[in-house]
Amino acid sequence: MAASGKDKGLSRVGEQCIAEMNRLGMLVDLSHVSHKTMVDVLEITKAPVIFTHISAYSLTNHERNVRDDILDMVKKNDGVICVTFVQNL
Repeated sequence: MAASGKDKGLSRVGEQCIAEMNRLGMLVDLSHVSHKTMVDVLEITKAPVIFTHISAYSLTNHERNVRDDILDMVKKNDGVICVTFVQNL
């Protein structure tokens, strides 16, 4: 999230980076990006994405975790989510 606290999502340069990563066959890792960035990437990518380490927001209410709407988008994208199991302290 931006320093202002507003989730601005993917910038125009970010969109160009995703297009280039798709062209090169690179995986886009969405771990620790903002919710809006997750949505933006999943709406424009031409290839499956990956979350190399993430937890479910519905189980642990933390902004870095993936929400149910994103889980549905990743399923449609044929992406991969590698789940972490960390004790909530």
